[in-house]
Amino acid sequence: MILRTFILSIFKIAFFCNQGFAEVQTIDKLLSSGQLLLSISSLGGHSENCIELVASNTSSNALFTRIEPGRVLLSNDPNAQDIIITQEVIIALAPRGEVIKQAYGFCCQSQNSGPSFGSEYAIGKMSNGQLLEVAKYLNRNRSLDQDAQQHAIWVMSDCAPVSSISQFTPNENALVAFVSESLGLPKPWYKTDHRPSADALFSAKVDRIRGQMAFSVSQYDRISVVIMNANNQTIKTVLSPTVFGPGSYDLPLDLFVNFWESGNYNVVFEGEKTGLIDSYAFTI
Repeated sequence: MILRTFILSIFKIAFFCNQGFAEVQTIDKLLSSGQLLLSISSLGGHSENCIELVASNTSSNALFTRIEPGRVLLSNDPNAQDIIITQEVIIALAPRGEVIKQAYGFCCQSQNSGPSFGSEYAIGKMSNGQLLEVAKYLNRNRSLDQDAQQHAIWVMSDCAPVSSISQFTPNENALVAFVSESLGLPKPWYKTDHRPSADALFSAKVDRIRGQMAFSVSQYDRISVVIMNANNQTIKTVLSPTVFGPGSYDLPLDLFVNFWESGNYNVVFEGEKTGLIDSYAFTI
């Protein structure tokens, strides 16, 4: 898909070169000069192809421009989320021509509501820093699950936890590693599912935690696994004392925590003979 998009872009450039027009002009320059008119409206969603663009060329020259990954579209409704573009949009216009395109992007204000169909947007500035970098990453990795992409944007735009990004596939794992490294944080071993909110698309309240925990046993031992809170109080028993032989194991965790207090917790692996084997920290 990315290769096909690249080839089509090259074809469009070649076409305009043959027409005697080769300059790719910035969208800011074309809009400020009045050569380009741009009408931007919502298609009713907050992710993927959620924006309609109507581009009109007011000049007698062919125009060639682009909307870059990382460009923010500003909602005219203060209660609706802005949209950040994550896939480059190529706009090629014949003299006095008009084109209608869909733009691919994601909401970048998690505490606001999703836009309604037909709500209007204006072109905004380029994002910067880590938000821009993740937008470029998503442009390069377009096959990623849209939910993982959306949460990666919210991590950078709204300080959502990195654990909110799905990591059930190799590509999602790579995305979580990229985001974690960009923020200078350790990669979370777990995924958090968050409680929906009536007036916002994302809530910090965690309903569920899922992950895989690897541990090794050096001798036959009875292993127990418990979850402890920040005060070292046992909150839940995950695994009652069970005999394991020497070897390496994976223990899945799938836990609903919607009634737990927010805070830091530890999953503690302990053997009757060997004592502490391992621990896995998580935050809800």
